[in-house]
Amino acid sequence: MAGGSGLLVLGDWGTSHLRLWLCDGDSVLDTRAGPGLAPLNAAGHRPAEVFVAEISPWRRAHGALGALLCGMIGSNIGWADAGYVACPAAPQDLADAVIEVTASDGAHCLIVPGLACSGLLGGPDVMRGEETQIVGALALLPGLTTGRHLLCLPGTHSKWAIVEQGATIAFQTALTGELFAVLQANSILLARNLMPASDEGFDEGVARVRDAGPEHVLQLLFETRSRQLRLGMTPAHATGFLSGLLVGAEIAAMAGLATAAPGSVVLVGAPPLTALYARALAVFGHQASAIDGELAARTGLQRLHTLRSDGS
Repeated sequence: MAGGSGLLVLGDWGTSHLRLWLCDGDSVLDTRAGPGLAPLNAAGHRPAEVFVAEISPWRRAHGALGALLCGMIGSNIGWADAGYVACPAAPQDLADAVIEVTASDGAHCLIVPGLACSGLLGGPDVMRGEETQIVGALALLPGLTTGRHLLCLPGTHSKWAIVEQGATIAFQTALTGELFAVLQANSILLARNLMPASDEGFDEGVARVRDAGPEHVLQLLFETRSRQLRLGMTPAHATGFLSGLLVGAEIAAMAGLATAAPGSVVLVGAPPLTALYARALAVFGHQASAIDGELAARTGLQRLHTLRSDGS
């Protein structure tokens, strides 16, 4: 992938975290991490002012800097609403729809829009941030730009996307990560026990939902409690079991999509999470390859910047 010339700030700004990279073309010179939009909004801080404060050391060292951001910073709870590009959408479509905002010191910043589609189950669906990771995956694995492929981006709101000839044509969101967090912290299933999840418990949960069927997941969820009471399941094992049930049900429900896209499922996300999904996919007979989500986001931003520069 050809990178742009000159210094540029790239950023992935989500609900929980901010990741910034100071880049010179494809080279990363420095990184910074900051608060996500949820804590900022709760404290009454404005993103335009926070951004200036976060990159001020770089500006002192290098002068004026351009910036390109993706994620929830472009939502109605962020800096400005960057809207959505309708699927099918190629990387150039996203680059063409980038919006410009002004920081509190008058500097200009660009924000990537999200994607919208009629989901794989027929209802409306949206993503914001993952579209840039998909662009990065296409750049990192050029084979994805031809043919039809299935990508899974696991996280708080997991995304399953069909990419055809280098364009995202449709996707479906699963609330798996958020549901796990809610059940772990607020339900009777784990008695509010925030123990780390054991791998053995996760594998058992995946196998249980595979054997019983995802249509019974509501009944299976209660086994997280009853197995502790009657079979001596430890809290760590139970935490893993709950995670395995939810991830297994997600994969079982989406398994039919894998037949619509040849080859392995491409996982894009944090390595510990993609490793779990790869294990669960194997239980259902699916192969998987993985791309680091942070690398995909940064590479996607670099690619969009190049496309925008080439088209200007």
